[in-house]
Amino acid sequence: MRNVTEKLLLSCVFLLWLFAVASIPVIDEKCDSCGRRVDELGIAKPLRRLSIIQWCFDSTIDLHSNRVCPDYYSAKVTK
Repeated sequence: MRNVTEKLLLSCVFLLWLFAVASIPVIDEKCDSCGRRVDELGIAKPLRRLSIIQWCFDSTIDLHSNRVCPDYYSAKVTK
């Protein structure tokens, strides 16, 4: 019984450690229009950093704004 309890405790600690490591924000989010995290002029705030867990579930479009990236952004109407 003691051996099973130790294995269960170690596996729980390992899973918590793995979740904590996967929650550290390390992936830079890039603008979909210009492809950079920080704009050239320094007007817009830098885009956020994502953890591995956030990156897996992130489905939003990331843009600085039309004022910052006008040369790269072009609106296309899809039907």
